Amino acid sequence: MKTYLQISGGVVINMLTQESVPTDDETGYWIVRPDTLSGPGWLYANGELRRPESIPWYLLKTDAFIARFTQAEWSAIQQAANNDVEVSTALQTFSSVEKVHLFSPTIQQHVGMLMGKGLISPERTSALFASATDDEAADVIAPATPAEEP
Repeated sequence: MKTYLQISGGVVINMLTQESVPTDDETGYWIVRPDTLSGPGWLYANGELRRPESIPWYLLKTDAFIARFTQAEWSAIQQAANNDVEVSTALQTFSSVEKVHLFSPTIQQHVGMLMGKGLISPERTSALFASATDDEAADVIAPATPAEEP
């Protein structure tokens, strides 16, 4: 089964999973869903889907997530990591992941732990977990799916 997106006026208006391509009609035409996160509200032009700014995005480039910490916070975290295994583990996680998903339980636990140790203030956590801006957003590559059999 494949998932299909219905396009009308350059916007995805519907999504459907079924065996065969749905029939185009007056409401729009259908394409195979190329991105596992795309769906209604996404923009479609020149064969490409794009997430509009109005849809929040919580997958950040690693360096963009690290840049959300103030210099003082990041320095304090690095210094504390020398003597604290939990902080060291959080620092290694933040620095080594390819992308940071803000809803990841691991990321949320690490930030909560840093807050509990006084390395970041509770007020700052909302800035750390805010939706990604365009320059912070990490791309998602859809996994390859086996070709349909003839």
